[in-house]
Amino acid sequence: LAMAIVVDVESADVLAIDSREAYPFGGFAPTTHSFTPGSTGKVLVMAAALEQGAIRPGDIIDVGHGEYRIPGTGRIIHEAERPGRSGRITAAECLAFSLNAGLVQIGLKVSPDALRDYMRKLHYAESAKTGFPGERPGMLPPLPWKKADVWGSVCFGHGYLTTMWQHAAGLAAVIRGGVWKPLRLLDRV
Repeated sequence: LAMAIVVDVESADVLAIDSREAYPFGGFAPTTHSFTPGSTGKVLVMAAALEQGAIRPGDIIDVGHGEYRIPGTGRIIHEAERPGRSGRITAAECLAFSLNAGLVQIGLKVSPDALRDYMRKLHYAESAKTGFPGERPGMLPPLPWKKADVWGSVCFGHGYLTTMWQHAAGLAAVIRGGVWKPLRLLDRV
């Protein structure tokens, strides 16, 4: 499956959108296919931490050398690829280099309730009401979240599901300074 969307961030106008799939599954993939956003979800975690005052871009985080053990648990967070940075780096570098160890430490500074609420304000786990057939709402796990399970996973973009349409709207809102607007199709499918 391949999907692409082009959004005017300020207006929330969808300028282009398309998808291709090897095996059709019904509906329009950008609004029906739910997926784990992975590293692109780290933007939401960093934005929530900044908004909560839990972190500043220049704060120093020790990301170790490719793994991080969540304190008080047996869970070790690994990097998906060889880390571009190691040791003590800034919070901004944690996001820039997409380090799981850094974003987990940053995300665990935000309460699960606040992190989930932030994502709900960006309309995750909510139908986008596009009018396309088979639209899905995605999924945010119910609270409580435990550090070694959902909470830690959400911090690096796992443990929840979104559609491309929802995720594009959420990321555009972050870029826009936190103002969420529903995406709108300008012309035709």
